[in-house]
Amino acid sequence: MSSSEGPLGPGRLDPYDCDPEKIFELADTSSDPDRLALEQERKIQEHLASCSGCRELYEHELDLNNFLHYLAFSELRPRSVSRGVVMALPTRSVEVRILWGLLATALLAVVFVSLEFTSTEPVFLAMSILSTCWGFIVGAADATREIFVTVGPIILYVLALGALADVFVAFVIIFLRRRRRVREA
Repeated sequence: MSSSEGPLGPGRLDPYDCDPEKIFELADTSSDPDRLALEQERKIQEHLASCSGCRELYEHELDLNNFLHYLAFSELRPRSVSRGVVMALPTRSVEVRILWGLLATALLAVVFVSLEFTSTEPVFLAMSILSTCWGFIVGAADATREIFVTVGPIILYVLALGALADVFVAFVIIFLRRRRRVREA
């Protein structure tokens, strides 16, 4: 088999050769062509020609890089996607995500069974946690009510004094206006 042939025959690459990191590197070399070796770039291009999923990922990455080039960033930093950001993007397939979800569910079931065998029943444990939280909420509500009961009359007196001060200011203004009108007349 020659070097350009994949294990599936001439011109066909193994579908397990899909490597998102290589695709991201190829998309990132559009701004820096010296980053990848020519042979490696040729292999990735051949794979893109035969794999629609990788080709779609590559085109999406190129669009993202082109969009970022139009943004106003500092000229000191390169205008491409950071390697850390790219590697943080979810690249797992749906099947792998479903398997991880099933694994997490199985581990949760194991924990509940373990609690059951150690005579700490999960329902009673959950109920005790909820009752503790409810007790905190009720206590906070009682404390708030007591604060308002204590501070309520003080607030009422302050509002009454404010109203009396407003009435006094209004009488002074009316008195001064009448006095000025009498002088002008």
